[in-house]
Amino acid sequence: MWCGHMPAALALDDHNWMFPVAFRFFDGESKENWIWFMQQLRKAIGLMQHLAICTDACKGLESSVKHVLPEAKWREYFRHLMDNLKKFYTGDVYGKNMWPAARAYSPHKFKYFFDKVLAASPQIQKWLDEHHPFLWARSKFSADIKCDYINNNLAECWNAWIKEHKDLPLHCMADAIREKIMILFAKRRKISTALPQGILPAVIHQ
Repeated sequence: MWCGHMPAALALDDHNWMFPVAFRFFDGESKENWIWFMQQLRKAIGLMQHLAICTDACKGLESSVKHVLPEAKWREYFRHLMDNLKKFYTGDVYGKNMWPAARAYSPHKFKYFFDKVLAASPQIQKWLDEHHPFLWARSKFSADIKCDYINNNLAECWNAWIKEHKDLPLHCMADAIREKIMILFAKRRKISTALPQGILPAVIHQ
């Protein structure tokens, strides 16, 4: 069984389904490895006018994104932020207001909830600026980027999807995941031919 690291780049398709873009195997999470991975990702997706990268603020990944994709909007998972916040700020006021503030689409709703947090702890803004300077609230997201995720649902979905292959030898695991992705894409193509033109029904419903 292989015991290294397997970074993956995941996106959403037009149906809001997980779209695997790339995966790779590392012997360790070094800056050089992350830069190499991001360079290959850049080659795969090409130049994009509107791009958001959402992560758990891993330091090696942070520097590689700045180096390879400086134009990308940097987002971070809100649950990761909250897990860190709980280490320094405790009380119901944070859980009851930070989550609604992060989920709010309009700036005035964000302000309504976040002002309650600031009223309880004025210093929390400085703490956020120092430790979590990236985008974590939907009201701050660019409307040009059609993804409003604030949590790592995609990463959890991916990990659950490949879980059955993680105990395989490295080359077997890579081939099993590759085959799984090919089957997934073939299934998606088949579904797409049966859908009507224009906006997808699931997106209209949402």
